[in-house]
Formats: sequence, C-alpha cells, structure tokens
Amino acid sequence: MQTLVSNYCEKHGVERSINFFEENTTIEDEMQKLGYDGLVIKGREMVNYNPPDDVKYFETERQLMMYYEDFVND
Repeated sequence: MQTLVSNYCEKHGVERSINFFEENTTIEDEMQKLGYDGLVIKGREMVNYNPPDDVKYFETERQLMMYYEDFVND
C-alpha cells in the first residue's frame, strides 16, 4: 500500500499523504489501474475486485454433470 500511496501522490504533485490518497481514490481503483483484478494477502485470503458475472452454482454433483454434458454437446 505504501507504494500505491507514494506513486499516487507523486503523480498528482503532492507530498506523500495517506489522507490525500484516501480522499481521492481507493486501493481497489489503483490496483485495477495497474491491471490487477485482485490481490493475495499472505496467510490471509484472496481479494477479487471484479467477481465474474457468469458464476454458476449447482446443488448436486449430478446437476453439474448434466450441465457439463449439455455444454459439451452444444
């Protein structure tokens, strides 16, 4: 995060300021501008900024198999 803050402030001609960063942007926005869709926090979790729109959920394994068979046969 320190690098994001420093780079953002430098880009806008402001001395490094976390307050300036937080008032004008977010970590999420700056990470996406760098081309990342998420980040891994070591020992914690994966954070995805843009969850996919086409997620499918199945109640049973059989439903999954039927979906896959229909998908392959189309």
